[in-house]
Amino acid sequence: MEIYNPEIDDRPLQRSAADRKKRKRKKLFKRIRFLAILALLAAAVISIALSPLFNIKNITVKGCKRYTKEQITGATDI
Repeated sequence: MEIYNPEIDDRPLQRSAADRKKRKRKKLFKRIRFLAILALLAAAVISIALSPLFNIKNITVKGCKRYTKEQITGATDI
């Protein structure tokens, strides 16, 4: 934020209506851009999560001491 000094600066203390509109429009575009980027990131995460890369079809259990193979595979609902 700039400090107004009448000895150095001769511009008016208050902003004009056009300046206020410009700032408001700029703020709106920043918000829209942020929301668009957020939506794209959310879409990317959802599409990656639903991709075939994360489809688990089988589980191999090795070296289990506490639970049986059937208990582990039964808990996964596969």
